[in-house]
Amino acid sequence: MKEDLIDLLERINSEFSGKLISTGIEEYISKLIGNSVINTEYQNDVLAGFIAFYANNTETKTGYMSMLAVDKSYRGNGVAEMLIVKAEGHLKKIGFKYFDLEVLKSNASAIALYAKKGFSIFEDDTTHYKMRKSL
Repeated sequence: MKEDLIDLLERINSEFSGKLISTGIEEYISKLIGNSVINTEYQNDVLAGFIAFYANNTETKTGYMSMLAVDKSYRGNGVAEMLIVKAEGHLKKIGFKYFDLEVLKSNASAIALYAKKGFSIFEDDTTHYKMRKSL
């Protein structure tokens, strides 16, 4: 699985001219594997996409989406929505109340998807929006 995650993120990061992940991708994936919940979606033995999120803030009961990545050839087929729903289900099951994320302001399609799934902007910085959904 690790190699599939690295391969997918390398392709997606290049679409964003390296701005999506500023650290080494292998290091980033190792951190996700060690500290987050990862749900994957394979189609025809190919990693179509994955979501990685943290479910460790039990004080505020807030989950944090670290990465939602879908292979370009699988976009528009509901993979991202399905992965978000699975993550929300996990967070609700453990009693979490919020799901937060950060998204590049330049990623209009992701912002539209998150808004469609009930996320709203609660903070605006130079390059990113912070979005939240009540669960």
